[in-house]
Amino acid sequence: AKGMFVGMIGAFLASWLYSWTTKKNWTIKMPDTVPPAVSKSFSALIPACLTLSVFLLIRIVFQFTPWGNIHDFFYEIVQGVQG
Repeated sequence: AKGMFVGMIGAFLASWLYSWTTKKNWTIKMPDTVPPAVSKSFSALIPACLTLSVFLLIRIVFQFTPWGNIHDFFYEIVQGVQG
């Protein structure tokens, strides 16, 4: 149950971040001689790495907090609102 809120927020953030980097054209552009399937896989490389790096940074930051991870943080925040 602790992971549901984090999962929903994480999915929204990841899709928004991936979409934003793609709209900014932060992609690897291949020459026209490269087959389209190979070109598409390389064009997704930078947005995917950036998205993963942001979530890794969030995880590292939460390790230095009293909660230890983002799941415990959200669980405590929700409990505080209810009680």
